Amino acid sequence: MSDNSVSTLQKLLRQLFQINEETADLDFGIYRIMHLKKGAVDAFIQNDIAQIADMAALKEAVSSLARELGVDPECDEAELERVQQVNPANAELFRTKRDLLRRAADIGEAGRNDVFNHLISFLSRYYDEGDFMPLPRASSSRTYAVPYNGEEVMLYWANKDQYYIKTGEHFQNFLFRVGEYTVRFRLRDAETEQNNTRDERRYFMLHPKYPLEYDEKAKTLTIWFEYRQISTEENKALGQNAQAKLVEQAYDAIRMWDGIAFTGLQASLCQSPAKGQKSLLERKLAQYVRRNTSDYFIHKNLGPFLRQELDFYIKNEMMNLDAIGTGAKPNLQPYVDRIWVMKYLANQVIDFLAQMENFQKKLWEKKKFVLQTDYCMTIDHIPEKHYPAICANERQVQEWKNLYGIGEGAQQTLGGGKIDVAFLKGHPYLMLDTAFFDATFKDHLLEDLQHPDGTPVTDLEEAIGGLLIKSENWQALNLLQERYKEQVKCIYIDPPYNTGNDGFLYKDNYRHSSWLSMIKDRILCSMGFLSDDGSFFSSIDDNEADLYEVLLKEIYSPTNFLATLVWQKRYSPPPDTSNFGYMHELIFAFRSSEKFQRNLLPLTEEQIGRYRNPDNDPRGPWKPTDYTCRYTVDERSNLNYPIINPYTHQEIWPNYSRAWAFSQEVHKINENENRIWWGSDGSNNVPSLKNFLSEIQQGSMPTTILFHDTVGHTDEAAKELRAFFPNIKFTVKPTRLVRHLIQIGANKDSLIQDFFAGSGTTAHAVLNMNKEDDGTRKYILVEMADYFDTVMKPRIEKVAYSSNWKGGKPQDTDGQSHMFKYLTLESYEDTLNNIEFSARDSVQKSLFDLDGYFLRYMLDVESRESLCRMNHSTLDRPFDYTLARKTASQDNIARMPVDLVETFNYLLGIHVTTLRTEYNGEIKYRVVTGEKASENGMETYLIIWRTTAGWGAAELASDRTFVTEKIMAGREFDHIHMNDRFTVAKAKKIEDSFHRLMEGDWDAIRPAA
Repeated sequence: MSDNSVSTLQKLLRQLFQINEETADLDFGIYRIMHLKKGAVDAFIQNDIAQIADMAALKEAVSSLARELGVDPECDEAELERVQQVNPANAELFRTKRDLLRRAADIGEAGRNDVFNHLISFLSRYYDEGDFMPLPRASSSRTYAVPYNGEEVMLYWANKDQYYIKTGEHFQNFLFRVGEYTVRFRLRDAETEQNNTRDERRYFMLHPKYPLEYDEKAKTLTIWFEYRQISTEENKALGQNAQAKLVEQAYDAIRMWDGIAFTGLQASLCQSPAKGQKSLLERKLAQYVRRNTSDYFIHKNLGPFLRQELDFYIKNEMMNLDAIGTGAKPNLQPYVDRIWVMKYLANQVIDFLAQMENFQKKLWEKKKFVLQTDYCMTIDHIPEKHYPAICANERQVQEWKNLYGIGEGAQQTLGGGKIDVAFLKGHPYLMLDTAFFDATFKDHLLEDLQHPDGTPVTDLEEAIGGLLIKSENWQALNLLQERYKEQVKCIYIDPPYNTGNDGFLYKDNYRHSSWLSMIKDRILCSMGFLSDDGSFFSSIDDNEADLYEVLLKEIYSPTNFLATLVWQKRYSPPPDTSNFGYMHELIFAFRSSEKFQRNLLPLTEEQIGRYRNPDNDPRGPWKPTDYTCRYTVDERSNLNYPIINPYTHQEIWPNYSRAWAFSQEVHKINENENRIWWGSDGSNNVPSLKNFLSEIQQGSMPTTILFHDTVGHTDEAAKELRAFFPNIKFTVKPTRLVRHLIQIGANKDSLIQDFFAGSGTTAHAVLNMNKEDDGTRKYILVEMADYFDTVMKPRIEKVAYSSNWKGGKPQDTDGQSHMFKYLTLESYEDTLNNIEFSARDSVQKSLFDLDGYFLRYMLDVESRESLCRMNHSTLDRPFDYTLARKTASQDNIARMPVDLVETFNYLLGIHVTTLRTEYNGEIKYRVVTGEKASENGMETYLIIWRTTAGWGAAELASDRTFVTEKIMAGREFDHIHMNDRFTVAKAKKIEDSFHRLMEGDWDAIRPAA
């Protein structure tokens, strides 16, 4: 056996498992897991692969299994059948290993080398920078198998069956701390022309014109990069490993820069801690590049995918089909033996890879914890007894000054800059944020909530007008599914358009397929939210419109396609266009089913102005309409008759090409009801029908052309946002556009969803509409970027306070009563950072010997006590549950509290009616009541959380009395859930439901049969 073949395969496997030298310094994401289990993976690569290559080692493995079974290595099948009754697993493993040994011996060393080379060739086709997918290959023959079931039209792309998991969290702004200093890696747009490029691959490189900035006062070093394609000349100069060389160039430039020579930072960044070790700056540069160029996807079905491709590869590349059917009789046994050994080896590797990938898949699919829950509410929702405490909260007062400019300019006349109880009473639309208050005050506030008229709130969620979620959108949708199932009337999204510079991160050479994978899963996940009469609208431009339309029709079905709307987004062509002046965007409109009924649009003042009443008809304004139809008199002979003008007594016949629109009988009725108009002096030669405003549908038909004077344009949208935030540049849609779509697809009491929420335009439009027509529309908005806190949330707080803003300041206090809830969710990165493998008794056998059991054991059993997987042993202290979360600098780990109460509410999918805190002595009880629709009607829920650490029989008895007499107080509930231990009748353990609802079936990490 060639050592070169074995070592090449082992090197490739280290790349596949991401434990090679290039990843040694990476401590984020899946790299962290692989480093934790490096020993087990190394054993598989180093020992088990080598065992197959070493015939003596393989023979010894077979003999060892035979000794365990108590049989001769050459025993016959009858003897093996006998021992299989006693030890079926080991007997089957022995049979497989012995068969492998015989076949490997039969094909000889040359055959084994050929198998290893084929295995290398096969695996090399499907891996690139942490992702498994078919790689482009220059070949005249078919290289890959595309699954096809006879559909008339099928949309397929390279990573169709994969989750897109990349976020831009560390792309635009990567920072870390070095003592008292902060170092930031930032991106600037490239200034070089991009038309002379070799391929689509992009590279990080130091910005040539503005590479470094140092702020002495802030002690912050900013290192500016470009991320772009390289020209043919640059590629030639860099040669192989271009990205590594560009990182080296950046490192050398930073190391030699005079601007930080005397700050003390340069030495800390560039000194190597020990001989042969990389400096801090080198490690951080490598992390930044790797984090943003690898691990874009998780395959949903890696095992079946690779096995299908393996079969196709074997048929295409290993079987000599040309020899079959010729004159000579081929000897097929050598082919069969090689294929058998190839499939055995490949399936072992595939199983190992699939279990690793499936483990990542389960972590991705796991419903995420709620880390923070807070509420923003206008002051009119809060009883006045809380006003003194609110005014005493300096953080809240300062927030109001920052948001509303209180004490500045026009606001001085509104309150003189002093925020006291009197000021609060005079400004009911100030928005309080519970994040500025301690848990006790927040509890009292939620229990004392009132409606604007002073009546108490008895249904918490009914009083909440909106929900904001700071999270990756797929994760948010995944958590909310049960709570909002079939309750959303209208979805509007404005996803990234994949223009190349809109912030969407895509894998090089997979730009369109990256985008399709991203958008498909999010739309699929959102479909369960739509009611059966719901509608879906999505903005897009020409970059992805063709593929997107096919995808949406595949998801919603062509029968539910409504229209492609064309929005005139500009009022004049852009001046810097060399080809066509791009003036429009598209909006795809779909329905959830045939039960959807579009709404009419309200008549505009211009449309209403077309109705007049020149004859003072008591039925009110009317508009003259044509009295003829589109048919000829030959086609509609019954509509060809004379009409007498009652003023001129002239007999009038219709033109040949257009018969009258009404039969003689209907015409007579129109005459008798004074519905015919002959002009102000009665001399018209053709009559008109009086169409009364009071009798038509109170609205106009939606059309597919959306003109900017009706729904707004991009300049209007920018001005809208600048009125709130003068210094923020952000691409947004005008509120009139979103309002237009909501008017078509939703009602006054509908729930609207936007999971690419951006600056919060959808919420702004909803609030405007509610204020104008006293509607009760609600919204769900999802956004994960930093502008959740800097733009979206404060925009809604500003809109509620005043509807008129200029230069970031309110021009009045003509706001509206409103309350919204906002959440922060655990991220996938948080999940990975909280995986821990407990030390258990290790089974000292090879992975091959255990046939995959060891890997399943280490991934599932050893990680069960990880906090991100709901550690049951900690639920005796539910209010102290935390997750480790990296700080903004990415260098420190902080413990972040987890809101188990809120998480469980969403897992159950209940509508929360009350949320209150009770005390049994000094023991805190968090009590939730709620309801949920079921086949049996509306069912009621009672959920109780308390700290039970150290409890004995006496405490449990006191707990039972307190729950039944004080909390339940004679009320009956269909479902009662309590954490940890209890003796309350009919109650269920929260832990059991929590784990099942959060994780589902973890057996799915096992390879498919």
